[in-house]
Order: sequence, then structure tokens, then C-alpha cells
Amino acid sequence: MNINNRIYALIYRIIAFCLGFFSLIYDFGILNGEFKTANLLYFTILSNLFCVVLFLALIIVTCRDIR
Repeated sequence: MNINNRIYALIYRIIAFCLGFFSLIYDFGILNGEFKTANLLYFTILSNLFCVVLFLALIIVTCRDIR
């Protein structure tokens, strides 16, 4: 997906990052006061973690582009 307006791209990427980040927090059980390391064995969790890291990198690049 290519969004030419950098501000809209930044907003989209921040929202996607937040959704992914909070879903990982929920999946790992951090909201319940524990950390389930067994969830690191699931491909879905690993791919979500990878996407969150990529969206963070995209946010940084987009902020540089806006400047």
C-alpha cells in the first residue's frame, strides 16, 4: 500500500503499530501480570512481533521524510 501524503501515512502506521503492540501485550498475558514465554513458539505471535518491529521502522522513516 502506497500513501503519497506523509502525514496520512504516519497516522496509518502509528495506528497499525499500536494495534499490533497492544495485541502482543494481550497475547503474552502482560495485562494479567504474567509473561507467557510459551507463546513465542507460535508462528502467528512471531509474525505479529515482526510486523510491529517493521511498523516501528516505517514510523521512524516516515518521520524523517516529513522533516
